[in-house]
Amino acid sequence: MAPNVRIHGIYATALTRFFIDNGVTIVSPSQAIAARFKECGKMAQQKPSDVDIRDFEDSQGIMIRGESDHVDIVADLIRENFTDAIFRMEPLVEIDCITVEFPYLAKSRLDEFRNGVVPTVFNHHRLRIINSHSVNLIETKELANHPEKRETVSKSLGEN
Repeated sequence: MAPNVRIHGIYATALTRFFIDNGVTIVSPSQAIAARFKECGKMAQQKPSDVDIRDFEDSQGIMIRGESDHVDIVADLIRENFTDAIFRMEPLVEIDCITVEFPYLAKSRLDEFRNGVVPTVFNHHRLRIINSHSVNLIETKELANHPEKRETVSKSLGEN
């Protein structure tokens, strides 16, 4: 049985889409995530999480924490779908913690998952690490109502 997963951080939209597509229930979503996925039926506000996912301080990847069996399920899903992701086991008392670094290809794949939910510039996750506020502002003002401008807006940022 798939674990209940709580996700917070810059990868939340992309990972929520990814996990929902893989039959995982997302619990305790932020208001923004709950609004973006309200029609999906795989959200639960009040259920406890089996696995917690949070960003690294430098936003280059995520930490997956929880009971061993649940952490393994989540890590295996990521490992099978993000082939360049780098995994490290961080043993903690009574819970497992796996850190996952997302290199360029993994971030690009996460960008596509996110773009399936909200209009997203190319290299969104790489750029958010550099200047999160500007990326959010550009996507909100220039892409939200004109997703067809993704390539043009991305090029204006020097991306694509």
